[in-house]
Amino acid sequence: MSQLRQYSRILTLVSALMCALILPRLVHAGPILVDASVSINNGLFHYNYGVTNNSPLDLSVVTISLFSSPLAIQNLVAPTGFNTNFDVRLGLLDFLENTRSFTMGTTVSGFQFDSPFGPNTSSFTALALNSNGGLISFAGQTLAPQVTTPVPEPSTFVLALTSGMLLIGGRRFSRVINSRRTESRV
Repeated sequence: MSQLRQYSRILTLVSALMCALILPRLVHAGPILVDASVSINNGLFHYNYGVTNNSPLDLSVVTISLFSSPLAIQNLVAPTGFNTNFDVRLGLLDFLENTRSFTMGTTVSGFQFDSPFGPNTSSFTALALNSNGGLISFAGQTLAPQVTTPVPEPSTFVLALTSGMLLIGGRRFSRVINSRRTESRV
């Protein structure tokens, strides 16, 4: 078997493997969606959430992970029939059923708050009880206020590495020049 043919077989196998691993994750949508729309109002980010339940169970609680700060959210509002709770220490925002629930096949909108912090990807967890009374948990991603730390760009590493190499090279060059100067004086 020629090298070109071996290479093409390996390339085909790797391509098929990548498709098998990546495509199912792109096509599969979770049974619970927490959709956030974010706008800016009076210098604050206004978050408006809708919870879509495509699972066969009614949900009781939806929890979004934020960060622990008393300034993380302000003006917290829930639609009629629901309660909200923000745990400052754990950084968890709960949407709780009260007189209504997140019934299967519905979307509940109107969970709103303001925040001085911009949106970033965050996780959520939704809890439901099955017919046997067992707790079922669903998880996913949504947008939520997050404090982000700046991540250095990849070029920063290259710049630092190049600077270090130039510094080392410059020292060697100056040693060579200095040794030649001392030789010429002798």
